[in-house]
Amino acid sequence: MYLDEIKGKEGGTIRISTEDEDLNQQMDFDVELLSDENILSMVKGILAKRKVAHYIVVQNATHDDRSVDFMSEKVRHTLYYIQENGKVYRWTDVAISFVRANANSASVGTVIASSTNARPFNRRESFRISVNQYGALHFKNEPHPCMVKDVSHGGFAVIFDNPKIIPSVNEICHLTWTEEISSDPGKARVSTKYELEGVVVRQQARLGKQVVIGCKLEHEPDGLRDYIQRAQTSRGIVKEAEEKVSKSGVKIGDVKDLEHDLKKLRGEDDK
Repeated sequence: MYLDEIKGKEGGTIRISTEDEDLNQQMDFDVELLSDENILSMVKGILAKRKVAHYIVVQNATHDDRSVDFMSEKVRHTLYYIQENGKVYRWTDVAISFVRANANSASVGTVIASSTNARPFNRRESFRISVNQYGALHFKNEPHPCMVKDVSHGGFAVIFDNPKIIPSVNEICHLTWTEEISSDPGKARVSTKYELEGVVVRQQARLGKQVVIGCKLEHEPDGLRDYIQRAQTSRGIVKEAEEKVSKSGVKIGDVKDLEHDLKKLRGEDDK
């Protein structure tokens, strides 16, 4: 999927994820496509002359009621398009620029451009996220300690170590686990409890005496979608850091060329 193909899609989340290389901090911004025809026409006229083909124009991201300026050499940007079915597309080589109606005006939108063709993170329709935290699977009117293996928009899997009893296929179970996170170093950790209800669809014996139980969700709680999307974004940042540009099929100069092409949108002289 090329970046401009997002414009023809129904639903989904467009997310700009930033990572400060000095502070090693990550911030995510969900944005919406801009619909102002005057601004879109102006951007199209400028970028068509400069042969920038694949781009979208989105509303400005805000933080503390102020528009976010993504123009920093020390911040790495990644763009995600998360479809409603959970499939995720990722662009790691993007150029981002704010748009001004003239040199003295405030920003009226943000252009995101990329010459690369994104590929999905995972070819499964439901993206699986590794959890690897202790929890409890409730069945037969009792809680049973387990390891929460992974979750997705469609189900979850848990691991029992040498269990005396396991749920039967088609049995309804209730899973609970607690995640503790801290948004900033030095701040108190915040505990979030997750509760899922599903029906057992799979039993799998592993080496030793472990047993994996796979369950299909009866319904998806509101908090699970946020949990999965946050985990998807974090996983993408890690994966991006491990990849080398030479293996991605992207020329080193591509992003710099795009940034050069976007200068006029910011009201800067073309040098």
